Amino acid sequence: MIKPIVKLGVNVLAGISLFVSPVIISQSISAKGVFGEQYLIEYAGTLLVHSLAILFLAFSLNRFIDAIHVISSASKN
Repeated sequence: MIKPIVKLGVNVLAGISLFVSPVIISQSISAKGVFGEQYLIEYAGTLLVHSLAILFLAFSLNRFIDAIHVISSASKN
């Protein structure tokens, strides 16, 4: 019963992170004073790495949650 709720929480947090990351990355790069073509290249690379890291983490956590076997007191009887 709790596994689907935890998995939903992981997926919602990953979705929010993927939605918010372009804004955070663009502000971070602008603050460094990077503009023009270099800005686009750095933005695309950073966004790709960040997105892949979030997706890998969400996938790994979902697999880990699936692998957990909860032992309840009802199953012992």
